[in-house]
Amino acid sequence: MRHYDVKLVLDLGFRDNKNYDAWKLSGIYQWVWNIDGNFNWYAGFGAGIGSWNNKTNVNIDDGLFVNAVGDIGIEYNFDIPLLISLDFRPEFGIVNDFGDNDLDLDIALGVRYQF
Repeated sequence: MRHYDVKLVLDLGFRDNKNYDAWKLSGIYQWVWNIDGNFNWYAGFGAGIGSWNNKTNVNIDDGLFVNAVGDIGIEYNFDIPLLISLDFRPEFGIVNDFGDNDLDLDIALGVRYQF
């Protein structure tokens, strides 16, 4: 008997600060376990591709990047095809990572439409 669901999540993210701006498209394979009622928790992995624009340091190139993505979080699934989530996402740069190192730790609040 299976006590979890599996889903594929595609998300588009944006980041803007004083040093750079970036966008990223991620595909994440998630396992979802029910906590209570419409509350769930999930964990998964996937990959992302994106682009960044450096605003301050002329010694760092702008460009395209590829990264590996982990994901863990909680979500509330409304009775309509809408879901909100809070997740922690470690990302490891594979190709041309932006920032100071290859590991990036993000926290995100998400609003998702479910098909």
